[in-house]
Amino acid sequence: MSADPAPEDALRRRLRDDPDAAAHLAGLRRAVYGRDGSDDADRDALLAEERRLTAEGRRMLERDVAADAPARAAESGSATADTAAVAPARRRLLRPGPLSAAIAAACLLAGLASASAAGLLPDGDGDGARDPAPTSTPGPPSTPGPRLGMPVPDFTPQPPTETNGEPTDAETAAALRETADAAWEQILRERPDAVRPDVPIERVLEGEAWVRQQATCLGESGVRVQVIGTGDDARLGTDSADPVVRYVCRVRFPVAPGDG
Repeated sequence: MSADPAPEDALRRRLRDDPDAAAHLAGLRRAVYGRDGSDDADRDALLAEERRLTAEGRRMLERDVAADAPARAAESGSATADTAAVAPARRRLLRPGPLSAAIAAACLLAGLASASAAGLLPDGDGDGARDPAPTSTPGPPSTPGPRLGMPVPDFTPQPPTETNGEPTDAETAAALRETADAAWEQILRERPDAVRPDVPIERVLEGEAWVRQQATCLGESGVRVQVIGTGDDARLGTDSADPVVRYVCRVRFPVAPGDG
């Protein structure tokens, strides 16, 4: 009696005529070897199904061998009789349709490759378990640092001047002079014949203190004006001061640059 067929041959014979069984087995293998992984129940179900199909495939191969025995006995007669007897037997073995055979072969090859890689395929010949092949793929290249590829700034011959939050006295005086010049230009647009008075800066103020000082200065010139509100909401009421008088008060007691 011949030796038992290999598990791969038995499983292939069982799935050859049964596309539904091949599809079911392929689904179990996807559940076990898929991206999401599997649990013990899935692996047990796959092993049980493969054992069952392999055992049935062995029995089918044994029946095929028994059915093919008369053809092999006739081979000892003559070459012509051998050709006539073996050809029908081979045609009987290749009876399934091409579509079913293609589906079963594709599912079988995919399943055997996965089972062989994981060492889950039953081994009836006593062969040692195969070492699982590495399935990891190299990860994507690391992201370059934020400094890579950034343009280099132009070289500066002299280091930039360090500045603090407070302007210098010279910067404050220049800013107040520009403000006074702009205010006088406004007066000249309305009164081209006006003569600009020479007024020194007495005190720089801000907030409510500046508003009340302006009211006092205008009052000294005979202009009555009321202070409305307090704190940051303080402001001058409506007045009828001459533009030159108002200019003089604002130059004597200017508001701090940036607060006006």
